[in-house]
Amino acid sequence: MPPKPVDPPGRRGEAPKYRQIARELARDIREGRYGVGTMLPGEADLSEMFGASRFTVREALRSLSESGLVSRRRGAGTLVISANPAGAFVYRLSSTDEILKYPEVTRRENLFTGLVHADPDLASKIDCPIGKQWFRISGIRRSDASDLPISWSDIYVEPELAEHIAGGEDGRTPIYQQIEEATGVTVIDAQVRMFASSIESKLASLLRVPVGTPALSIVRRYLDQEGRNFETTLTVHPENRFEYSMELEREAVGETPEGKRT
Repeated sequence: MPPKPVDPPGRRGEAPKYRQIARELARDIREGRYGVGTMLPGEADLSEMFGASRFTVREALRSLSESGLVSRRRGAGTLVISANPAGAFVYRLSSTDEILKYPEVTRRENLFTGLVHADPDLASKIDCPIGKQWFRISGIRRSDASDLPISWSDIYVEPELAEHIAGGEDGRTPIYQQIEEATGVTVIDAQVRMFASSIESKLASLLRVPVGTPALSIVRRYLDQEGRNFETTLTVHPENRFEYSMELEREAVGETPEGKRT
Protein backbone atom coordinates (compact mmCIF):
# COMPACT_ATOMS: atom_id res chain seq x y z
CA MET A 1 0.00 0.00 0.00
CA PRO A 2 1.53 3.40 -0.95
CA PRO A 3 2.23 5.90 1.83
CA LYS A 4 -0.67 8.11 2.82
CA PRO A 5 -0.25 11.85 2.05
CA VAL A 6 0.70 13.12 5.49
CA ASP A 7 2.92 16.15 5.07
CA PRO A 8 5.93 16.42 7.39
CA PRO A 9 5.76 19.22 9.97
CA GLY A 10 8.26 21.99 10.21
CA ARG A 11 6.34 25.24 10.00
CA ARG A 12 4.94 27.00 13.01
CA GLY A 13 1.21 26.45 13.39
CA GLU A 14 1.26 23.12 11.55
CA ALA A 15 0.38 20.01 13.53
CA PRO A 16 3.28 17.63 14.23
CA LYS A 17 3.29 14.60 11.98
CA TYR A 18 2.45 12.18 14.77
CA ARG A 19 -0.71 14.17 15.56
CA GLN A 20 -1.75 14.09 11.92
CA ILE A 21 -1.35 10.30 11.92
CA ALA A 22 -3.23 9.97 15.22
CA ARG A 23 -6.13 12.03 13.88
CA GLU A 24 -6.38 9.92 10.73
CA LEU A 25 -6.28 6.67 12.68
CA ALA A 26 -8.89 8.01 15.12
CA ARG A 27 -11.13 8.85 12.18
CA ASP A 28 -10.61 5.36 10.73
CA ILE A 29 -11.59 3.86 14.10
CA ARG A 30 -14.64 6.11 14.41
CA GLU A 31 -15.80 5.22 10.90
CA GLY A 32 -15.35 1.50 11.48
CA ARG A 33 -12.35 0.77 9.31
CA TYR A 34 -10.73 -0.60 12.44
CA GLY A 35 -13.54 -1.98 14.58
CA VAL A 36 -13.59 -2.37 18.35
CA GLY A 37 -11.87 -5.63 19.23
CA THR A 38 -9.61 -5.64 16.17
CA MET A 39 -5.90 -4.93 15.98
CA LEU A 40 -4.32 -1.93 14.30
CA PRO A 41 -1.51 -2.66 11.84
CA GLY A 42 1.92 -3.04 13.42
CA GLU A 43 4.37 -0.15 13.79
CA ALA A 44 6.38 -1.23 10.74
CA ASP A 45 3.25 -1.40 8.58
CA LEU A 46 2.01 1.97 9.82
CA SER A 47 5.43 3.51 9.18
CA GLU A 48 5.19 2.36 5.57
CA MET A 49 1.56 3.41 5.20
CA PHE A 50 2.19 6.96 6.41
CA GLY A 51 5.75 7.39 5.18
CA ALA A 52 6.84 8.09 8.75
CA SER A 53 9.53 6.90 11.14
CA ARG A 54 8.91 4.38 13.90
CA PHE A 55 9.39 7.21 16.43
CA THR A 56 6.53 9.15 14.82
CA VAL A 57 4.19 6.17 14.64
CA ARG A 58 4.93 5.22 18.25
CA GLU A 59 3.98 8.71 19.46
CA ALA A 60 0.78 8.59 17.38
CA LEU A 61 -0.21 5.29 19.00
CA ARG A 62 0.66 6.69 22.40
CA SER A 63 -1.72 9.61 21.74
CA LEU A 64 -4.52 7.20 20.78
CA SER A 65 -3.88 5.21 23.94
CA GLU A 66 -4.13 8.35 26.10
CA SER A 67 -7.44 9.15 24.41
CA GLY A 68 -8.82 5.74 25.40
CA LEU A 69 -9.22 4.50 21.83
CA VAL A 70 -6.63 1.71 21.91
CA SER A 71 -4.75 -0.48 24.36
CA ARG A 72 -1.07 -1.19 23.76
CA ARG A 73 0.87 -4.15 25.10
CA ARG A 74 4.49 -4.83 24.34
CA GLY A 75 4.74 -7.81 22.01
CA ALA A 76 0.97 -8.05 21.59
CA GLY A 77 0.23 -5.12 19.29
CA THR A 78 -2.38 -2.37 19.49
CA LEU A 79 -6.00 -3.33 20.22
CA VAL A 80 -8.93 -1.02 19.41
CA ILE A 81 -11.02 -0.76 22.59
CA SER A 82 -13.36 2.16 21.85
CA ALA A 83 -14.67 4.15 18.90
CA ASN A 84 -14.94 7.34 20.94
CA PRO A 85 -12.43 9.18 23.16
CA ALA A 86 -12.65 8.66 26.91
CA GLY A 87 -14.88 11.06 28.80
CA ALA A 88 -12.17 12.41 31.12
CA PHE A 89 -11.37 16.07 30.62
CA VAL A 90 -7.77 16.67 29.55
CA TYR A 91 -6.49 20.23 29.40
CA ARG A 92 -3.69 20.65 26.86
CA LEU A 93 -1.61 23.83 26.70
CA SER A 94 -1.34 25.17 23.17
CA SER A 95 1.75 27.35 23.64
CA THR A 96 5.07 25.86 24.70
CA ASP A 97 7.29 28.94 24.93
CA GLU A 98 6.69 29.66 28.62
CA ILE A 99 5.78 26.23 29.99
CA LEU A 100 8.98 24.64 28.66
CA LYS A 101 11.48 26.69 30.57
CA TYR A 102 12.02 28.51 33.84
CA PRO A 103 12.43 32.29 34.11
CA GLU A 104 15.89 33.68 33.41
CA VAL A 105 16.13 34.87 37.01
CA THR A 106 16.57 31.24 38.08
CA ARG A 107 19.57 28.95 37.61
CA ARG A 108 20.28 25.24 37.77
CA GLU A 109 23.24 23.93 39.77
CA ASN A 110 24.29 20.59 38.31
CA LEU A 111 25.23 17.97 40.90
CA PHE A 112 25.35 14.86 38.70
CA THR A 113 25.93 14.06 35.03
CA GLY A 114 26.35 10.65 33.48
CA LEU A 115 24.77 7.71 31.70
CA VAL A 116 21.89 5.85 33.36
CA HIS A 117 19.45 3.10 32.37
CA ALA A 118 15.75 3.48 33.10
CA ASP A 119 14.61 1.12 35.85
CA PRO A 120 10.89 0.19 36.11
CA ASP A 121 10.14 3.14 38.42
CA LEU A 122 11.79 5.73 36.18
CA ALA A 123 10.31 4.20 33.03
CA SER A 124 6.85 4.54 34.56
CA LYS A 125 7.41 8.15 35.65
CA ILE A 126 8.73 9.48 32.35
CA ASP A 127 7.02 6.99 30.01
CA CYS A 128 10.00 5.33 28.36
CA PRO A 129 11.03 1.68 27.80
CA ILE A 130 12.59 -0.14 30.76
CA GLY A 131 16.33 -0.32 30.27
CA LYS A 132 16.52 2.67 27.91
CA GLN A 133 19.83 4.49 28.20
CA TRP A 134 19.83 8.23 28.88
CA PHE A 135 22.42 10.88 29.61
CA ARG A 136 21.21 12.40 32.89
CA ILE A 137 21.83 15.88 34.29
CA SER A 138 20.58 16.35 37.84
CA GLY A 139 20.67 19.34 40.13
CA ILE A 140 18.99 22.00 42.20
CA ARG A 141 17.30 25.10 40.83
CA ARG A 142 17.46 28.37 42.75
CA SER A 143 16.32 31.93 42.10
CA ASP A 144 18.61 34.95 42.09
CA ALA A 145 16.58 36.42 44.93
CA SER A 146 17.05 33.54 47.40
CA ASP A 147 19.39 30.67 48.14
CA LEU A 148 16.45 28.44 49.05
CA PRO A 149 16.06 25.62 46.46
CA ILE A 150 13.04 25.93 44.16
CA SER A 151 13.16 22.39 42.83
CA TRP A 152 15.15 19.29 42.02
CA SER A 153 15.57 18.51 38.32
CA ASP A 154 16.45 15.27 36.54
CA ILE A 155 17.01 15.89 32.82
CA TYR A 156 17.24 12.86 30.51
CA VAL A 157 18.75 13.36 27.06
CA GLU A 158 19.48 10.98 24.19
CA PRO A 159 23.15 9.99 24.76
CA GLU A 160 24.35 11.01 21.28
CA LEU A 161 23.27 14.60 22.05
CA ALA A 162 25.22 14.86 25.32
CA GLU A 163 28.31 16.36 23.69
CA HIS A 164 26.29 19.44 22.74
CA ILE A 165 25.32 20.27 26.33
CA ALA A 166 27.29 22.98 28.10
CA GLY A 167 29.01 22.19 31.38
CA GLY A 168 28.01 23.37 34.82
CA GLU A 169 28.90 26.95 34.02
CA ASP A 170 25.66 27.41 32.07
CA GLY A 171 22.74 26.76 34.38
CA ARG A 172 20.38 29.27 32.79
CA THR A 173 20.07 28.18 29.15
CA PRO A 174 17.58 25.30 28.89
CA ILE A 175 19.11 22.02 27.75
CA TYR A 176 16.66 21.65 24.85
CA GLN A 177 17.63 25.14 23.68
CA GLN A 178 21.33 24.25 23.79
CA ILE A 179 20.61 21.17 21.68
CA GLU A 180 18.54 23.16 19.19
CA GLU A 181 21.27 25.77 18.75
CA ALA A 182 24.07 23.20 18.38
CA THR A 183 22.42 20.56 16.19
CA GLY A 184 19.42 22.00 14.40
CA VAL A 185 17.10 19.54 16.16
CA THR A 186 13.89 21.43 16.78
CA VAL A 187 11.22 21.00 19.42
CA ILE A 188 8.06 20.61 17.33
CA ASP A 189 5.84 19.39 20.12
CA ALA A 190 5.99 19.13 23.90
CA GLN A 191 4.00 17.06 26.35
CA VAL A 192 3.61 18.29 29.92
CA ARG A 193 2.21 16.26 32.80
CA MET A 194 1.77 17.54 36.37
CA PHE A 195 0.88 15.45 39.41
CA ALA A 196 0.92 15.60 43.20
CA SER A 197 3.80 13.82 44.93
CA SER A 198 5.92 14.00 48.06
CA ILE A 199 9.59 14.53 48.81
CA GLU A 200 11.59 11.31 49.07
CA SER A 201 14.34 10.84 51.62
CA LYS A 202 17.14 11.15 49.04
CA LEU A 203 15.99 14.68 48.14
CA ALA A 204 14.78 16.00 51.49
CA SER A 205 18.10 17.33 52.75
CA LEU A 206 19.05 18.79 49.37
CA LEU A 207 15.75 20.68 49.17
CA ARG A 208 15.81 21.57 52.89
CA VAL A 209 12.43 20.07 53.72
CA PRO A 210 11.25 17.12 55.85
CA VAL A 211 10.78 13.73 54.24
CA GLY A 212 7.21 13.37 52.97
CA THR A 213 6.66 17.09 52.34
CA PRO A 214 3.91 17.56 49.69
CA ALA A 215 5.27 18.43 46.28
CA LEU A 216 4.34 19.12 42.67
CA SER A 217 6.08 16.94 40.09
CA ILE A 218 6.25 17.96 36.43
CA VAL A 219 7.28 15.75 33.52
CA ARG A 220 8.12 17.48 30.24
CA ARG A 221 8.76 15.46 27.07
CA TYR A 222 10.38 17.25 24.12
CA LEU A 223 9.66 15.81 20.64
CA ASP A 224 11.53 16.63 17.44
CA GLN A 225 10.37 16.73 13.82
CA GLU A 226 10.16 12.94 13.63
CA GLY A 227 8.28 12.55 16.88
CA ARG A 228 11.41 11.35 18.70
CA ASN A 229 11.40 12.06 22.42
CA PHE A 230 14.99 13.37 22.59
CA GLU A 231 14.72 14.95 26.05
CA THR A 232 12.56 14.35 29.10
CA THR A 233 12.72 16.29 32.35
CA LEU A 234 11.33 15.42 35.76
CA THR A 235 11.20 18.27 38.26
CA VAL A 236 10.02 18.10 41.86
CA HIS A 237 8.87 21.29 43.63
CA PRO A 238 8.29 21.30 47.40
CA GLU A 239 5.07 23.01 48.45
CA ASN A 240 5.10 26.81 48.68
CA ARG A 241 8.32 27.11 46.66
CA PHE A 242 7.04 27.62 43.13
CA GLU A 243 3.78 28.20 41.28
CA TYR A 244 2.52 28.63 37.74
CA SER A 245 0.19 31.52 37.00
CA MET A 246 -1.51 31.53 33.61
CA GLU A 247 -3.92 33.97 32.06
CA LEU A 248 -5.97 32.41 29.25
CA GLU A 249 -8.36 34.22 26.93
CA ARG A 250 -11.44 32.22 25.96
CA GLU A 251 -12.51 32.27 22.34
CA ALA A 252 -15.91 33.76 21.64
CA VAL A 253 -18.67 31.14 21.42
CA GLY A 254 -19.49 30.36 17.81
CA GLU A 255 -16.14 31.53 16.45
CA THR A 256 -13.31 29.55 14.95
CA PRO A 257 -9.71 30.23 16.02
CA GLU A 258 -9.44 32.49 12.95
CA GLY A 259 -12.26 34.62 14.27
CA LYS A 260 -14.88 33.55 11.75
CA ARG A 261 -18.44 32.89 12.86
CA THR A 262 -19.63 29.28 12.58
